[in-house]
Amino acid sequence: MVRSGFASARFAVTPPFLNLRSMTSMLLQFDGEHKRRMPDPHWYLMALGVDPEWQGQGLGSALVRHGVERAGAEDMPVYLETETGPNVPFYRKLGFELIDEIVIDAYDLPMSLMVSRPEYTHS
Repeated sequence: MVRSGFASARFAVTPPFLNLRSMTSMLLQFDGEHKRRMPDPHWYLMALGVDPEWQGQGLGSALVRHGVERAGAEDMPVYLETETGPNVPFYRKLGFELIDEIVIDAYDLPMSLMVSRPEYTHS
């Protein structure tokens, strides 16, 4: 997260250490669930967002499809966590299957765990 700049961007818009304990607990829970369900090599879609003004134009779908195709070329599944709700049908439409639903304890937040598996195997 730090290498990608995601963590620093998060702290730039959130008062530092406001809920560091809860955020750390959440990240540890995500990491544990992720490792338990996907112990084999795979691609991980950690964060994706499209500005609301640009949503509905296929940008998010194009990004996800591109990544899924690249992972598929390597015979790798793609794993993600998403908030339960409108995101689940979005990812299902792109070929992801729901593998579990959990609640993030620190925030009482329901999350859906999803995976897209390669459609073919290279010889």
